[in-house]
Amino acid sequence: MSFNSITARPESGFVDVVIDGHEDWDEATACITQMVEAAEAHGLNRILIDFRRAEMRISPSEGREIGEFFNSFAMTAFDIAVILPEDSREAAPARAFCEAITECGHRATPLADGQARDIWVEGGARRTGAA
Repeated sequence: MSFNSITARPESGFVDVVIDGHEDWDEATACITQMVEAAEAHGLNRILIDFRRAEMRISPSEGREIGEFFNSFAMTAFDIAVILPEDSREAAPARAFCEAITECGHRATPLADGQARDIWVEGGARRTGAA
């Protein structure tokens, strides 16, 4: 079961997504739908996805397919940062997702930790004029 959290943060200029629990194909596609809708509803093009609490039940090849699904659903180019799990096996599908969305014309930035997250968030706030 997944307990994902999707929060639009227009004051900071991004949608904050925490993937928490078992992540399979159905959960991933539902989450993508919700995060893109949240971004579009608030006029945002930046999404931060935190995979550190995820238990990935998808393969790297499925991670690529999910990236392609994201692209088919997104109506605009997105700037996406992905906080990767520490375990390399768990991180592989998230990395494949990043590669696929980059190939589709989105910007994807893999982040190693919370400090990298803070830098990404703050950099976007400066660009958008958010606090």
